[in-house]
Amino acid sequence: MNKKLTELLGLTVGLAALALAAAACGGGGHHNIIIDPPLRTAQSTSTPHASNSGSLTGKSLVDALANGGFPGVHLSVSHSAGSTSVMNGPELSDQQLNAGVISEVNVDLGGTDSRNSVAYDVFSTDNEAAQWSSSFSLGMYGGYRVDGTSSATIAGKQAKCEQFADVGGGRNAGGTQCFAQVGSVVVYGESIIFDTQAGSPADAQAMLKAGIEHLAAVEGQG
Repeated sequence: MNKKLTELLGLTVGLAALALAAAACGGGGHHNIIIDPPLRTAQSTSTPHASNSGSLTGKSLVDALANGGFPGVHLSVSHSAGSTSVMNGPELSDQQLNAGVISEVNVDLGGTDSRNSVAYDVFSTDNEAAQWSSSFSLGMYGGYRVDGTSSATIAGKQAKCEQFADVGGGRNAGGTQCFAQVGSVVVYGESIIFDTQAGSPADAQAMLKAGIEHLAAVEGQG
């Protein structure tokens, strides 16, 4: 074999080796993990979702309830669309703070010569909410006198209702408040009617039902 043929064969073998090396490193238009920066997968480039369905907790749940738009609810007395407010820290009662309430979300539905509202006490854990729900009574506050209690199943939840008189507000007023634990939240529906001593038990139950359903809808968007 002459010298020129030997050099040609050597060059061919060298080119073949280079081609194999390039293929092994991802050459030929494929991503080269040694030279190129890492490719971003679809998962790493997408914005992570805040939480899975029904998993909103703490401040995220408070924000969702406060901004979720309360649905219409049929009441026996005239009322307005809901206006929502949030109470935190020193705005909460000592009893709430000691029990572990993070925030209270209030939806005020107004009313003619009355007040109708839905409220949510949001806790960090289901256990805290359960303990509060089992021990809570308006009677723990000096401005209310509880005149009777009853139990009901509302929106699939065991609820307690209290008939009460507002003896600290300076005006003759009575009401009914129904409440139930739903996970880490205690939901309340309340009807107060001035110049009575009872409120509307049917309205309190209707508002609790709407509140529970609203909570489920908000959590389902999480």
